[in-house]
Amino acid sequence: MKNINNFDCELFDTEACGALNMRSCKSCPVPNGGDAAQIAEDVELFESLMPEGGLAPLFEPEDCQLCRGEKQKKSGYAILDMGHNEPKRLQRRSWLLPKGVAGFLVPMQFACCRACRRRLLFLSYLPLLSSILLTAIAVMLATNDAIAMSLRKMNSLLPLYLVGGAMLLGYLAGLLIAIILRKGYNRVMVVNALEHPTAIAMMEKGWFPVLGRGRAKLVFTKKRIDRGLGTAPSSEQKVTIGASGSL
Repeated sequence: MKNINNFDCELFDTEACGALNMRSCKSCPVPNGGDAAQIAEDVELFESLMPEGGLAPLFEPEDCQLCRGEKQKKSGYAILDMGHNEPKRLQRRSWLLPKGVAGFLVPMQFACCRACRRRLLFLSYLPLLSSILLTAIAVMLATNDAIAMSLRKMNSLLPLYLVGGAMLLGYLAGLLIAIILRKGYNRVMVVNALEHPTAIAMMEKGWFPVLGRGRAKLVFTKKRIDRGLGTAPSSEQKVTIGASGSL
């Protein structure tokens, strides 16, 4: 339940308040020194930059929004952070974002099933797992007395080269296998979230992935983000707050 009870707030009982989607008035920027008129203007700009229907259709359904064809039941969310260069005055610097990267930041939260999550995580970790496996095999060979002695006779550093080469070869092999698997997975799901129709519509309006240009870097969670711009359910985008102060 939300605790929206600041009746004196300039944004109380407005669509801007609903779009901000704060859990309580205490966490809202307006009563904490924010300029209500400027914030309302920013919210209006934000809404104009959203694709038709907003982002709620990505997280509200009970079925997976990454599946192609028959959709599986959702078990969590795959989150992709998107940024926009407007408004310029809100562009910020942090340890994660270089200066001027984004004004608006919004999470795209895809309802995601277990199968899609498993495939995407496997593709993500495959190069590392492949590298670790081949490196472990190389270490076992390089530490075998008979094999190590034979290698050192040819070159004293050859055991080290063997381990380093296995590490690199394993990583490259994992990348190649991931590329092949990605093509197969793409028949049953949207492997690259940036190819989802909503993401395409957003990029046409100037949005871009904050991390992972060209390919989405997703974070998986059981619970979705439920506060801030772009996180309000569709029913709250149009309905203003009642006199009771709760939705």
